[in-house]
Amino acid sequence: MRVLTKPGRRHRQTLAGPVALVLSVVCLVQLHLLLRPSSRRNASVHGALSCHASASGAGQQQQRDGGRVQQAVLQEAGGAQRDASWLPPQDAAAAGLARLQDAPLAFVSFANGAFNDFLANWVASIQRLGLPFVVGALDEKMADKAAALGWPHLLVGSAAAAGKGDAFFRANLTAFRGMGAKKVQLVLTMLEQYGMQTIVVSDSDTTWLRDPSDYLAKYPQADWFMSTDCLSHQVEVEWKERHNQPRCGHVAGNAWGRSFNTGIFAVRNREAGKAVLRRWRDAMLDSEHTSVTVVERATGKEREMGITDQVALNRLLDYQGLMPATKDDPRVLLLLNETLRLHPLPVLLFASGHVAFVQRLPWKYGQEPYVVHATFQRFPTSLHRQGKRARFREMGMWHLDPPEYFDPPGGGRYVTYSNDVRGMVAAVERERFGGAMPVLYKHMVAVSYQLAIFRDALAAAVMLNRTVVLPRSWCWCDYDWTPHVLEKCKIRGSDIVLPFECPSDFVFNIPFFEDNAVPFRMPNFLELPQVPEAVRRFQAELHMLPQRPAALQVGPREAVKAIVEGRGPVSALWPHMSQAELEAQVAPVRTAAVLAIKGMHPGLVAGFADPAAGQRFDALWQNITSQHTYWCCAAELSQWSSFHYALPKRLSGGNVPWEPPTLELPKWCADIAANERQREYVMYANHPCQFLTNATAAGIAASYAVA
Repeated sequence: MRVLTKPGRRHRQTLAGPVALVLSVVCLVQLHLLLRPSSRRNASVHGALSCHASASGAGQQQQRDGGRVQQAVLQEAGGAQRDASWLPPQDAAAAGLARLQDAPLAFVSFANGAFNDFLANWVASIQRLGLPFVVGALDEKMADKAAALGWPHLLVGSAAAAGKGDAFFRANLTAFRGMGAKKVQLVLTMLEQYGMQTIVVSDSDTTWLRDPSDYLAKYPQADWFMSTDCLSHQVEVEWKERHNQPRCGHVAGNAWGRSFNTGIFAVRNREAGKAVLRRWRDAMLDSEHTSVTVVERATGKEREMGITDQVALNRLLDYQGLMPATKDDPRVLLLLNETLRLHPLPVLLFASGHVAFVQRLPWKYGQEPYVVHATFQRFPTSLHRQGKRARFREMGMWHLDPPEYFDPPGGGRYVTYSNDVRGMVAAVERERFGGAMPVLYKHMVAVSYQLAIFRDALAAAVMLNRTVVLPRSWCWCDYDWTPHVLEKCKIRGSDIVLPFECPSDFVFNIPFFEDNAVPFRMPNFLELPQVPEAVRRFQAELHMLPQRPAALQVGPREAVKAIVEGRGPVSALWPHMSQAELEAQVAPVRTAAVLAIKGMHPGLVAGFADPAAGQRFDALWQNITSQHTYWCCAAELSQWSSFHYALPKRLSGGNVPWEPPTLELPKWCADIAANERQREYVMYANHPCQFLTNATAAGIAASYAVA
């Protein structure tokens, strides 16, 4: 996608006359007075300012919850009205806000009622660190929750005013831009009227692991700090001019590829930073410039793209030419006519979802990031909430699960199973390709295998009335909506090494698991400290053999002794077991909290004893695998973009022996090659249209993985 802009050394924003008039009006209520508790103030009126759209007449005062709402409405030219105040918090929250006066650092995040769970997780991560914070509530539902929990908060607006209630109002560009402006104004007001030294702002889908104060103090000359969507720690370590890597154009001496992300930024109380906040806010309020023309690569056609808060700030910070830096420190950029000193936050320590969840770079380098932002999602927008929550859970960063999630009534009973997918792929590679298997082919075989063993493990767990704990997943291809990922099964500019331990949602449809009440836990579950020690210790190993053994089981007494002494396995399993056989083999160790299946491979169970139970399981399996069980993307047009994973057959028909899938030459190879805009992708050596017909291409595609 290419953005069309007029040439010039630096981008400049202009304001429409009415907007400038609005922004010249001063808020009627001083924030610092309202945030300080006062014994003379009526107990029903709590101080703060409101900043939400008003459809009623100018100058009206509204009261809510016994008079805790106080408004200051500004009159805009032309009769339209824009509210530039904030709604107040409860007494406890106001007291918390007052304490921020002496804090050198304050954290701020925003959410509406639809995303209150993510904001609650954000708050929990901040509270675990003992750091001061303020919640910006984007509607009354969120404000009520914050008040009930005693969080310092300010109601900056209402999505309900835009007709969206507590819905995901990002789809409404007008409402979204308005909220963006109000969020920026809140930060500006806290600096100007409340005197905070530094404000750290992060989206609600972030979680904080460490206090960043020590890191920010390393760059005293910086006015502004901001995260980026760069995917390479190595590029940032080298910090070279003209490195020619996408998304990392913030490195000084580079002319393209800048990708600042407003999901994490910090601003110091200096005029340079406040000036940026004003211009950013103005861009959001500018009703005459709400979109930018872009060119779609897939079709070559122009379309209008709405200017969101992130687009607006990136356009504001855009620089035509090599990115300049200060003389004292090349990692502090000099922008906006040399008035702003900006330090790009390093990806290893202020990690995006790809850096943290997909590449897992911080831990590979022995580092714990300060914060993780759940970007780079596997699923479409409609499934983002569940997808982001699952990724936080997988990394032990979701703090809202209740105690019974870890220790259910009566005690947890679990099934774990081994995942030797790397050994299986190596065997298939030797058998079919003589040790040189194209990396996309490896990935298709690997995911199909992992789905097959999960299906059997889930069936066994259902038969035994237990919860299955997912194993760690492995992938040979990254996942991206941009077809360039097909070139080497990597997103361009990332540090990923193939194969890699990938997020569970690269293999499993976690949102559909939740929707269909699948009894499961994420891979790291048994390692979490919330899980009782007795559960982790009381495990029994079951070894899956290639065939039925002569000695079927051990006695209960011997089994318990083996568990206590840490010996195993204590019982054997084999392929195509009936439900009765499985239950009999497990009986000696049925009291164990965890049944750990070792040597797991496809074909464990033959089916359910009750045909109706088998049909219910097949229906469940169909529900959780009916969508998103494919690798994407191989093209920008949908008919050529995806390759579907091979799924195991219905269990009620008998467990059909699993065979590694064989990729077939796509029927549309000639069609995509004839499309001028899609031809690039089909010419990659890693494309099936190439490696299935060209041995040289197959060898090249095999070289992209280290194993």
